Amino acid sequence: MVYLVGSIVFILVSVLVMKKVDVINPFSKGILLGIVLSLLANISLAENVAYNLQPEENDGYSIRNGIARWVLGDDGGMLVEFKSAFITSTYFTLLFLVLFVVVVIIETRIIKNKR
Repeated sequence: MVYLVGSIVFILVSVLVMKKVDVINPFSKGILLGIVLSLLANISLAENVAYNLQPEENDGYSIRNGIARWVLGDDGGMLVEFKSAFITSTYFTLLFLVLFVVVVIIETRIIKNKR
């Protein structure tokens, strides 16, 4: 949850700063930041799921790295919860990719109409 809130705040602040300093296409670049942050979460959650596939070798289920801990919280958890968080994160990444394409199209049309 901390990761989600922190990512949203970081993206919004980045877009506002880019808009204020007149960066071209700040919204698509903000969504690109969202894709990068989402991919970081995906990689961390995938590593966590893979590590916990054999809990008898690892003394039970545990959260493997810092980013996965930010996404999942400190409650420990079960492999089913880890897989569910990974799948949800994957869907968010795909959503960001589709949103990126839509925003790039919209920003391109707005720039064409200004000329």
